[in-house]
Amino acid sequence: MCELSHIRPTFRNGEQIMYEIFMQLCQRKGLTPGGVARETGISRSTIQDWKTGRCVPKAETLLRIADYFGVSMEYLMTGKQTENEPYYKDEESRELADFLFQNPQYKTLFSAVRDIPPEDLKMVQDLLERLIPKDNNYGA
Repeated sequence: MCELSHIRPTFRNGEQIMYEIFMQLCQRKGLTPGGVARETGISRSTIQDWKTGRCVPKAETLLRIADYFGVSMEYLMTGKQTENEPYYKDEESRELADFLFQNPQYKTLFSAVRDIPPEDLKMVQDLLERLIPKDNNYGA
């Protein structure tokens, strides 16, 4: 899961800071690299390779980590966020991500969806739609 990325990593005293930024993000969320590896499907050895500077993540892995932490790929690689680069598609996406960040217990619902067969997911969605009052904006 490593390659040289089109976004050049920043170095400090000859060491890549991508892993340092990754660790800061882990600490902010109270996570371990192993926990992030488990939740994102990235191997621990790959994360160890980032630590040693042996490699940087492939673009899709970098995007997965950036999405997981709610930061841009550029921030993850360089520690800098560009002013004109909106991270979220729209305001609703930003609000949802903020809600999940503030309420990590709900992440289980979103994580579970990845492994549920479509027909079971439809059944859960139908059940939730029956439970939610018609006059709210959840499904809108």
